[in-house]
Amino acid sequence: IICIDDSSFNQLLDIGLYCVLSNNFVSDKSFNKNDYKHNIWLRRIEILSHLINNENQDVILTDLDSLWINSPLNDISIHSASSSIVSSRAWWPHELWSVWGATLCMGFIYFKADEFSKYFVNKIYLTMSDNINNYRKVDDQITANEELYKNQIEWFDKPMSVGNNAIANIGSISYNNMSYSITLLPHYKYIRNCNNLTDYTNRNEKKSRFNDIVILHCKYNRKVTRNLVFTFFKNWTLSITQANKLIKELNQYNHNKNVDYKSKNQMELDKL
Repeated sequence: IICIDDSSFNQLLDIGLYCVLSNNFVSDKSFNKNDYKHNIWLRRIEILSHLINNENQDVILTDLDSLWINSPLNDISIHSASSSIVSSRAWWPHELWSVWGATLCMGFIYFKADEFSKYFVNKIYLTMSDNINNYRKVDDQITANEELYKNQIEWFDKPMSVGNNAIANIGSISYNNMSYSITLLPHYKYIRNCNNLTDYTNRNEKKSRFNDIVILHCKYNRKVTRNLVFTFFKNWTLSITQANKLIKELNQYNHNKNVDYKSKNQMELDKL
């Protein structure tokens, strides 16, 4: 576990968890002080690059709101045997989602410290750090997916989707005359779009469905998120206040399904 400041270090220590302070091995460069979110994204990619390139360490990157309902380690072990990167899936950036059907999600992703991942992560970091005032370039998920696109990744088993698909999708990419694989984990186990879970009305079917979930990383729909939190935590000793505090930390945006991204998507692709 990596902590980026003394406050997080001390808070984890208070509950019996130890972390390594990031200033032990990353630069203390100046960031855009008015953009905390992008600063965090840049800092975590810098840390990721150091661990993979300097420490030769495999890394799991997981967002704070990616709830580990079950252990993902078995799936990672299976897929990392043949893949450099094993990732959950999303639909951002939209222009690449419109081409591929799904994108890498940096909210839960595994990097194996092989030659491709070392190159790939370092490339992401350099692009982000050189464009600190460009909101698109300093978004690690945008930059990561754009790098895959520019390096002409070929996805198999298309069309892909961010839905209740039961298979993992594999992509192939070349680097230094070698072929490397990237895996997108099945969305029914690694969930980003929690709207899909409202499809299950039968109680037994819903219970069985929930038992499949490994990582719950809800993007949209506060009502669904609230119901899911209480479903998974109903056996925990949580007060309403504690539960509401947790729910508040989850993403509260609503998806505008009426947005037409077609022309905007093509404009962004033309820039790559």
